[in-house]
Amino acid sequence: MKNTFLSYVVVTVITTFSLTIPASAQDQDSTGVKDTSIVIPIAELPITNVKATGNKKTKTVTISMDFENRRAGKVDVSLSFGGSDQFSFTSDKGRKYKVHTYYNKLTDDNPNLGYERISSIQFGTKKFDLATLLAQQLQANEKATLTIQAFQFDTTSKSIVGFHINCSRYYQWGARGKNGSGMYKIHHLPIEWK
Repeated sequence: MKNTFLSYVVVTVITTFSLTIPASAQDQDSTGVKDTSIVIPIAELPITNVKATGNKKTKTVTISMDFENRRAGKVDVSLSFGGSDQFSFTSDKGRKYKVHTYYNKLTDDNPNLGYERISSIQFGTKKFDLATLLAQQLQANEKATLTIQAFQFDTTSKSIVGFHINCSRYYQWGARGKNGSGMYKIHHLPIEWK
């Protein structure tokens, strides 16, 4: 009886956090690409429509996903791009990508070393410029699309093996709910090349 209850709890938790991309029974398909897994730390703010599309001619990859407010009221959603601990991704070829940040050239401490530059980011109606934070207010059941584009991508890459972004949510004054943040993670996202 205990094992059945524990199995039910584990299946329920996995189902709650894996609604966006279902996993198959096998760990890898015939191409060698592993199943996609997604970690959603804020249940009321899931990500859906997660995909990576590549253009072989321009050597670009575009990663996109929708953040959806599943609460009854408004919520302010902020995505942080400040450093590799806040946002970055890695291709299956081992190339790492992040937003390049300013640093003191008088020291040897360059946080951009080893990372390719992210070319373009848009979250809902906001475009990335020099700020390392993009915020969007979402009404109940509203979605905002996050689109990230990287140039000079290796066209032999089959997947994004690791992706993470820090997300904070703030409820409107007087709304019920806890403010907080969490790290959204995506593993083994296949790239659809065109």
